[in-house]
Amino acid sequence: MISRVNHIGIVVEDFDRMLEFYQLAFGFEIAKMRDPTNAVSNAAFGTEARPGPVPRMAMLRAGNCFLEVIENFDRDTTPTPKRGYVHLAFEVSNIDDAFSRLRGMGVEFDHPAPIDLGYVKVARAIDPEGNQIELDQNMPHSEYNLSALQRQ
Repeated sequence: MISRVNHIGIVVEDFDRMLEFYQLAFGFEIAKMRDPTNAVSNAAFGTEARPGPVPRMAMLRAGNCFLEVIENFDRDTTPTPKRGYVHLAFEVSNIDDAFSRLRGMGVEFDHPAPIDLGYVKVARAIDPEGNQIELDQNMPHSEYNLSALQRQ
C-alpha cells in the first residue's frame, strides 16, 4: 500500500528566506512551485475561502528527499501550526484503495474523496494523536511525479 514517505511539509513565516536557507544550507532545489491561481488546488488546501493572497508553496528536493515549504497562513478550521512541521505525506500506488481502507478503520478525512489535482491525487487526515497525514498518488504523466524526479 505505502511505497515510501513522499515528503514532509513545513509552514514558514518568511517564505523567500526559508527557500534560500534550504537551498544554500542543504543543497535543495526547487522542483515545483504551486500555482496560486489553480482553483482545484486552492480548494484542496482550503485556501479558497481565505481572504487576501493565497499562500505560496514550493516542493524542494535534494537527492531522494522532498520538503514542501508552505507560507504561513492562519485558519481557524485546521490544526495547521503557524510554523513548523505540519504534515507527513505517504506515497501510495492506489489512493482510492488506501482511502477506503483507512476510512474503514475509522480515519476521518478532510474531504469525502481524494482530490485529483491533475499531477497528484491527495487525501488528508488526522492520525489518532492529531498529527496531519497525507496520502499522495502521483500521476505518471505529470512533471510533478516525485518518483520520476528522484531518478534524475
